[in-house]
Amino acid sequence: MPINVKKSLLKASSMIKRGNPQAAEQIYRDILEQFPQNSQAIKGLAALTSGGTLRTAGPAPSREQMAQLVAMYQTGRYEKALAMARQLADQFPVDPVILNFIGVVYAAQQRHLEAVAAYTRAIQLLPTYTEALCNQGISMQAAGQADNAFDAFDRAVELEPNNPRALMGRATTRRDRGDLEGAVKDYRLSLEIDPSNASAHNNLGNLLQYLGNYHSAVASYTQAINLNPGNADIWFNLGQTEFQTRHFDKSMKAYQEALKLDPGLGEARAKALHIRRYQCDWSAPETAHDRSLGLAGEEVNPFSMLSIDPDPAQQLIRATQYYQRQYGQIEALRALPPAAAERPEKIRIGYFSADFHAHATMYLMGGMLERHDRERFSIHAFSFGPVDDDPQNTRLRKAVDAYHDVRHMSEQTIAELSIAENIDIAVDLKGYTANCRPGIFGYRAAPIQISYLGYPGTLGMPEMDYIIGDETVTPAHQAKHYSEKIISLPNSYQANDNTREISTHPPSRESLGLPEGAFVFCCFNSNYKISSREFDIWMRLLSQVDNSVLWLLNPGETAKTNLTRAAESHGINTARLIFSEKLPLSEHLSRHCHADLFLDTFNCNAHTTASDALWAGLPVITRLGQGFASRVGGSLLRAVGLDELITESDEAYEQLALELARDADRLSDIRTRLEDRGAKAPLFDTARFTQDIEAAYEATYDRYLRGEAPEHITVPR
Repeated sequence: MPINVKKSLLKASSMIKRGNPQAAEQIYRDILEQFPQNSQAIKGLAALTSGGTLRTAGPAPSREQMAQLVAMYQTGRYEKALAMARQLADQFPVDPVILNFIGVVYAAQQRHLEAVAAYTRAIQLLPTYTEALCNQGISMQAAGQADNAFDAFDRAVELEPNNPRALMGRATTRRDRGDLEGAVKDYRLSLEIDPSNASAHNNLGNLLQYLGNYHSAVASYTQAINLNPGNADIWFNLGQTEFQTRHFDKSMKAYQEALKLDPGLGEARAKALHIRRYQCDWSAPETAHDRSLGLAGEEVNPFSMLSIDPDPAQQLIRATQYYQRQYGQIEALRALPPAAAERPEKIRIGYFSADFHAHATMYLMGGMLERHDRERFSIHAFSFGPVDDDPQNTRLRKAVDAYHDVRHMSEQTIAELSIAENIDIAVDLKGYTANCRPGIFGYRAAPIQISYLGYPGTLGMPEMDYIIGDETVTPAHQAKHYSEKIISLPNSYQANDNTREISTHPPSRESLGLPEGAFVFCCFNSNYKISSREFDIWMRLLSQVDNSVLWLLNPGETAKTNLTRAAESHGINTARLIFSEKLPLSEHLSRHCHADLFLDTFNCNAHTTASDALWAGLPVITRLGQGFASRVGGSLLRAVGLDELITESDEAYEQLALELARDADRLSDIRTRLEDRGAKAPLFDTARFTQDIEAAYEATYDRYLRGEAPEHITVPR
């Protein structure tokens, strides 16, 4: 029958106070029989045990003396416990248990180096003392001695191969040292011996999630929850993993359970809001409290809030607090090295991403990577995403000088590899988006570090030197809202690949469900970017433009249901909402020919989807907002010479869309000008863009060579 651990620990403590350490010892052993990882029982038993294999042949403190020590420890009287333990250590100099006890007390006081010293003396007296070895490993980890900690746990496993505590400790040190596959193996070995350890299941789940093995991570978290359903962090971790696999209903349930257990878990509340955005659930309006999440010290991933709070000043606060809470303990692996006496023959650029495959970021960057000047630059890709042997990945591997598959490495190990490869400029293409690894840059992977393309906003990271923008997305008057110095490119900040093929055999209107002769308003943005604010405008447009439809990507059944209900509430026949599936890129680009006008979203504009539309010849109307993410549409339109499609209010956006839908000649003229410019427009001049970004890289490197701190840089036209 399962025992009540809390009551049993209290009983053991009571037995000690009554002078009955033998009874307390038996209680601790009973606890550990069912719960081998219970730290309080482990420490209590270690302190009480005398005789047997834990002792050397010399004299030792009595059980009563050990009981006194344990009572002091359990009631938080650490200094009194240490004073008595030191006296006993002097009296019994060859007793390892008393030294182990001293280490335990030091560890409770966060005095980890002193704890390590005490454990070391205990192990010198009794080299087979696995309990002290495990304790030593834990304190070494806390003191930042990952390699030494691994040696301690490894020795404990060698002595007791079936010791789950030793295996779990070694798993953690393997993880910290970058041996992620070895860590997974040790966690699983530990769980084979002790499947009732919720913490080990959770730790394994975290590691599997980091490695992108989401299905197995969900299984681990589910096991952990079955064992410890009252742990909010495990529910949150499950929610994160379900979110990654787009199981939004399951993810929402997990976040809600986490919030029941810990209402102050701001990240879970922000993620729940983000899911509501994905599901187009506007039943409960977002409040001022919702928009303030992450501003008062809660740990909230800024990406969750980009579509909710467009204020760049608040985005900086949120990003800075998130980085400090999540990664602030990271220290650079080295001080910035002194600049070389002279410029090297080639500047070594490292691009870091999880998306070196068929992904929006790489559809934009492929042409630029191929066009980098190999006489002046050596290009490295550091890939920590899944291995997808798709044509885009094959192309990207050929486009770089060195491709590093680092998906099984820790952030520190990746940074160490970058340093070993002498990378001069590290370019982060992820920011705080899915599968990001910000810690790489906290460890200072390169003397110069730049945030680019993947995350439309500041990272709030002291070690990130620059962000690449332009005069529209990062105007000079907003520089105060960025922790990075701004590199302003002369046209748009966004790379584009003018070799993207548009299929010459587009799908028919009929196959896409588009009525013949209808005016087609279109938005292919991800559904989390759509709010009731835009949708209300779109419904008014449908009501005012006869024979018009709204064409969207299929957002999933829940979001689709919510959108159709919202349309009905506006009196719009739901048949006028057309939902299409995703298609391969060339076919997707070709189907734009059936649309008449692309309607942008507000707080988070279209990014790749807007440049796709423009490349395919489809005009885009945007509304210029406050922050980076809400100004991208304006950047792209200016770079194709269509400033007239940029509006600065909801009313102007709606009026312009209505005017263009009613004026076929005006819209046709815009479309003709867009098609005529095509690849000649600065947005799609890949060679010119590559030269501009290379000029930016050289400018940052020249400052570094001169020993100058990062500063705002404007690349001339």
